[in-house]
Amino acid sequence: MGIKLTPDVKDIHYYSDFLAIDFTVLLAFTCDSSTIQRIINANGLKLAVGNDTGLGTSFKFNWWDPEIIKTIRPFKNNVKYDGPHKYLWYDKDNKKAYYQKFSM
Repeated sequence: MGIKLTPDVKDIHYYSDFLAIDFTVLLAFTCDSSTIQRIINANGLKLAVGNDTGLGTSFKFNWWDPEIIKTIRPFKNNVKYDGPHKYLWYDKDNKKAYYQKFSM
């Protein structure tokens, strides 16, 4: 994500799939809003126009909650076709971040 980890980043969960020509990375963790802002700045993310669930996955992890993600307006890098797509959702109530990076 392009930032140094700080002590507020905890409960980190990670999954990656690089087995085909495309890839998917899922990352979930708890952190303060200041860390979210650093991630946004480091990755050039912008607030999405509406709720956007990113790339849907068939993976089921107890730490990746698609129902919560559906309710949060993400930050994203607005890539159309080339380069990796990056999404960041932040559940302010639980201080939980969900980060997805993928290619198509």
